[in-house]
Amino acid sequence: MATGSTKAVYAALFGNLGIAITKFIAAAMTGSASMWAESYHSASRYC
Repeated sequence: MATGSTKAVYAALFGNLGIAITKFIAAAMTGSASMWAESYHSASRYC
């Protein structure tokens, strides 16, 4: 069974992934170069 700290790590991981996805959607909708940069920066944590 996962301990409290493991659950916190998974929660942070999925939370940050959700933020990255949201930034990609915002970048696609607006065409903003800075939002594209932010979305790639957020996603780079998972590569």
